[in-house]
Order: sequence, then structure tokens, then C-alpha cells
Amino acid sequence: QNKLNPLDDISKDLFIKNLEELEGPIFKSIYSKFLGISPIIAKEICYRAGVNQNAIIKDISDEQFDALHKVFCNLFNDINSNKYSPCIIIDKKVDKVVDFSCINLTLFSDLSYINKDSMSRILEDFYRTKDIKDRINQRSS
Repeated sequence: QNKLNPLDDISKDLFIKNLEELEGPIFKSIYSKFLGISPIIAKEICYRAGVNQNAIIKDISDEQFDALHKVFCNLFNDINSNKYSPCIIIDKKVDKVVDFSCINLTLFSDLSYINKDSMSRILEDFYRTKDIKDRINQRSS
């Protein structure tokens, strides 16, 4: 797979070189070229950098690559320093659990967050809530 570890020190040149190996949306290149990055984290990196997540690699400017690399490095420096913000993201309008993450996902600014002290608690709560909602939906079908 030849994925790079985002916890390693990744130079801007190496970051760009790896992303340019793939065609298609930038967020897909990010999660395809680095270990442990989910599509949602890749979208968050794009969002924080102010880059359209669906922008095609060849259309990304040097300034946008700079912003992406800076956000990428800052995010993984925080993770390397054990700075986590485990959370569950909820859409209260439709009473639905959307996702969970070890970092605050700013791209979901219009949704609600439940923060916990550990990823274990987040995972337990996420899947318990999902299971309860699935059972309720099955009964009402």
C-alpha cells in the first residue's frame, strides 16, 4: 500500500509528492496515502485548510498545498502530544448519530457534539445509541 505514517515528520515536499501520485478529489488522496486517516478526517483537514474537499489534485495551488500541509502537521502534532477531543456528532434535527471522532470535527459546525474523556467511552456510547435506534426503527417498520 505504501502509505506514510502521519505521525512521522512529513516534509511539505513529501506530502505534496504523495498526494500528487493519485488523481481525483484531494480528500481521497489524503486518506489513501496516509495510514489511519479516515475519509471524515481527510475532509476535516481540507475544511480547516479552506480547500474544497472535492478539488482535483492538479487544480490545487501552492498556497492550498501549504495550508493543507500546515493543518495536517498541526493535527498530527496534537495527536502525537496526546491532545484528543473524543466526541460523538449528533444531528438533533433528525435525532441521528452522525459519526464519532478522536478530534473535534469543525466541518460539522451546524451539528451537536457530545464530548467524553476517552475513545473507549465514545465507542461504547456510539454503538449503544446506534443499536437502540436501530431496534426502534425495526419495531416501527
